[in-house]
Amino acid sequence: MAGQALRLVAMEACASPHHRARKVIRHGHEVRLIAAHHVKPFLTRQSKDAANADAIVEAALRPSMRFVKPRTAGQQARAIAFWSREQPVKLRTER
Repeated sequence: MAGQALRLVAMEACASPHHRARKVIRHGHEVRLIAAHHVKPFLTRQSKDAANADAIVEAALRPSMRFVKPRTAGQQARAIAFWSREQPVKLRTER
C-alpha cells in the first residue's frame, strides 16, 4: 500500500482489520471499516471471498452507511483482556 496512489480502502470490521487499518492509515489512505451486520444484507450469493468483497464495496458506497473507527492497539488489548477473563466464567455458567 505504501507505493500505491492514495485510495479509499473498505474492510469488514472484525478482529484483524483494525490492525491492518492502522497500518494503511499510516500510508495516507482513507479507511472505512464496516460492521459485519451492515455488510450481510449486500451479500447476494454464498459467502466466499469474491462475494464478500463485492458486498463490502457495495456497502461502502452507500451514502447512508455507518462506519466504525479503527480501534487503537490499546483498545484491542483491553478487549482481549476482557474477553479472556469473561470466557471461563461464561463456560462455567452455561452448563
